[in-house]
Amino acid sequence: MKYSIIIPVYNDRHITLCLNSLAQLHGGLDYEVIVVENGLTDWIQPLVVDLGFRYVQEPITGSYQARNKGIAVASGDVLVFTDSDCEVTPNWLQRIDQTLADDRIAGVMGFSAGAPSTRVAALEQLMYEANIANFTTEHDLKRVDTRNLAIRRSVIQRIGSFHAAFQYGGDMEFGARAHAAGFRVVYDDQLIVVHHNVKHLNPLLLKRVRQNYGNMTIVQLHDREFISTYFPHLLRYQASLSSRWLYVWYKGIVGIGCHVSDVIIKLLPIRLGYFYFKMMNVLAMRLGQLSFVLGKTVW
Repeated sequence: MKYSIIIPVYNDRHITLCLNSLAQLHGGLDYEVIVVENGLTDWIQPLVVDLGFRYVQEPITGSYQARNKGIAVASGDVLVFTDSDCEVTPNWLQRIDQTLADDRIAGVMGFSAGAPSTRVAALEQLMYEANIANFTTEHDLKRVDTRNLAIRRSVIQRIGSFHAAFQYGGDMEFGARAHAAGFRVVYDDQLIVVHHNVKHLNPLLLKRVRQNYGNMTIVQLHDREFISTYFPHLLRYQASLSSRWLYVWYKGIVGIGCHVSDVIIKLLPIRLGYFYFKMMNVLAMRLGQLSFVLGKTVW
């Protein structure tokens, strides 16, 4: 069985750490590494080529466009995804191989450990761990995260690649389609990558707004039955007078939070800091969703 490891990158300096970790993978398995640059720099291609990996360009902006380009040129039976700001462990691919030795399993998703360089990065990791605990309780996953995912090519052949319409959230939608088609994707908490979390709250909140604006694309692509089964929380957002007032309120609070939250989090005790951090993230997510519903330009 051959593995194709696909990494999209857009001018991310962490790609050096990512590729160096891939170069340290334990041997014995047949695999290729494909780096798809979603942009143009003068330093990524030489780095990739020097390590003996494959370099591909995708001129259309979007990480899912880049992943689909990687899928199109890949030769593996299993498509393995991680991000340019992640480092894999030496036994990462072997762990995937052990899980997929069971032909009944179509894919496996792993855990993302944090590299908490700041308090914001540490709090982001706490929230990630709480979220992943919520959606990995079921035997078969209904959503997946391309930060640490391996999927058989047969799944792609059946349900298609990632929807290019997504800027964010395309992996969740892909996981739901795979589950709806009857494919079994499992979770392995010992399949680990190390993720370099965002260090400051300002870019993280803006990312949350854009992520959840993008997630609402699901409403345009699928019928109500699919959405109510896999993403029922998206149905609560409808254009109304109250939603317009909420949009104004959320935008004001998140806008202020982008400028002062790092200072506030440093001053608060850890538990209060986490509560504040989580509250600001929730407001940013709802702002993104309401921006989509009301046709507002996302930040």
